[in-house]
Amino acid sequence: MSKTTNIDDIARLSDGELDRKLSTVKRLIDTSRRKREKTANLEVDFCYLKRESEIRERRRQAHAEYQQRLYRSRKHRANAR
Repeated sequence: MSKTTNIDDIARLSDGELDRKLSTVKRLIDTSRRKREKTANLEVDFCYLKRESEIRERRRQAHAEYQQRLYRSRKHRANAR
């Protein structure tokens, strides 16, 4: 991962790629801290990746809730006939 993360590139990652990059960056941060190296750039990358992950999770939850409301609405209309 580069020192400056491009959010457009992150948005194009698959969920699996995003998870792998998150794990990799987290591991690099931990390793760098043990070696007493600077981690600021890695931490910034981690924050961007984590933010994208959280956005996707909220989107999945919102979509699931929408589908439930839609299902209930259709079921309610079918029972009203």
